[in-house]
Amino acid sequence: MTAQKFDGSEYAKKFAIPGLRYHSVIQFGDELYKITQHYASVGLVSFKAHKAEAQHSDTKLSSSISRTKRLVLELALCNDWDYFITLTLDKEKANRVDLDAWHKKFKEWLKYRRKTYGLKIAYLIVPEQHGDGSWHAHGLVRGIPSAELISFSQMDKDGYRTLRGKRLPIKLRESDYQNWPPFQKSFGYCSLGPIKNQQAASLYVSKYITKDLLRCVSQCGKHVYWCSQGLNRPVSFGEFVDRSAYIDSLLVNKYEFCATGFVLPGEGWTSDLAAELIESVGGQVFSGAVVHPAFMASAESGPAELEADKFYEYEQMVLKM
Repeated sequence: MTAQKFDGSEYAKKFAIPGLRYHSVIQFGDELYKITQHYASVGLVSFKAHKAEAQHSDTKLSSSISRTKRLVLELALCNDWDYFITLTLDKEKANRVDLDAWHKKFKEWLKYRRKTYGLKIAYLIVPEQHGDGSWHAHGLVRGIPSAELISFSQMDKDGYRTLRGKRLPIKLRESDYQNWPPFQKSFGYCSLGPIKNQQAASLYVSKYITKDLLRCVSQCGKHVYWCSQGLNRPVSFGEFVDRSAYIDSLLVNKYEFCATGFVLPGEGWTSDLAAELIESVGGQVFSGAVVHPAFMASAESGPAELEADKFYEYEQMVLKM
């Protein structure tokens, strides 16, 4: 859907009033919002100039770790997930050092399973390289039928032994982690941990985006992360001009041109309430899901051109939960 037309001249008039500031609101999922307060001092035109300047300089940092980590984090936050997944290749079934071949085979395998069994599996996966050059991966997944999974504790009760004749590690035998036998049969080893806190799990996945990973994949032209098509993206929810103690209290992270903050799930911001708050000060609520400009690039193309602010303040909130 298309957003309502924004009356920039009217906002510029309001923005020129001393003490008022322009705010944009982005929605990342149910009851998760990010508010940005912009510090432009000479009206909305100044704000747009600062924004364009920041984006232009940001293109020079397209492979930066902060922006790639942010992209993965936002994809994680905008979607519901069932499990945190770890995937490891069996050298008898696949070339553990050929990441591209694994990625291609994995996508084809999922495509076949979707077409044959009607499965709707979605994923967001970050590869990680061992010191010997072999690859494994971590990420988030949803849509795997429970009938395809078996707990490691049940496998142990059934007398399962590894190829070397050993029992499973005790941390798996005594956990609620699941095995995915169809993946194991085709690729190797797999474990899935039920997600108890999506925000914490999203942050955990984003931490696998490291300087070493970016350096490695950029040198060999590989993807920094993999994700299925059709994942939800952040949407521009609304914008307003105002200045209040309540809004200021939410803006816990300060930057040169803006301040940002999050309203977390459980803190009371439903879509209706957020819209009511914005409209109560004469702001504009967009008429439907308007994809945020930062996500116009393909999710498979690598780091997107994103603004420079980070999720540090959000991470601190989640860690305190």
